[in-house]
Amino acid sequence: MNVLLIFGVVLLSAHHSSANFIANCSATPEEIERIVLVDGNYIRHNFALMYNVSNMRELEWDQNLEKEAFKMNSCDDLKHGDNYRVEYGTAKESISILTEFIDKTSKKKKGGWLWPEVNHPLQTKILRCHLTDFCSVPGYNLMSGEFESFFNISRIYLYGPINSLKVSDFQYGPTGSKCPEGLVEQWDLCHDSKNDPKTRPE
Repeated sequence: MNVLLIFGVVLLSAHHSSANFIANCSATPEEIERIVLVDGNYIRHNFALMYNVSNMRELEWDQNLEKEAFKMNSCDDLKHGDNYRVEYGTAKESISILTEFIDKTSKKKKGGWLWPEVNHPLQTKILRCHLTDFCSVPGYNLMSGEFESFFNISRIYLYGPINSLKVSDFQYGPTGSKCPEGLVEQWDLCHDSKNDPKTRPE
């Protein structure tokens, strides 16, 4: 591919606003297992290994985030909430934060695991939702370091319970070495410590 695309920000609105903008956030047990493992923890595991993130937590499916998703009525509503972040919410800002951490701690060339929201180390919850309309988002070119081109998305991911992203959220060190609640050995990820915004480390 000439242009490597990763998550971008929503730039163009949907053609219309609808109360049925979110089609559903349901999934079979098999789909949930795949989403959590492949679309979530596998990506986090690889990012933590590549860039020495020592406090990356394990993601688990959270159907409770569905009520937040159903508050969205159009592409303009793909924004972070009080207890979650949506993958297209503030891509330019989020990628900048991720890049700052990588630049400070690694000499490795930034690669394909640069998705900001799924790699937020303090998140422990994930939910995937399908849209009834397409949202047009700009793609990020890893080679040029610029947002360019456009592509359409028909589903979104929500991650909780943290609603902000800071460079200090990423702790540098051997993968899985800063896990106060223990280690998920399959992934070298931290067990869920039931972290919430009130107990978030500073």
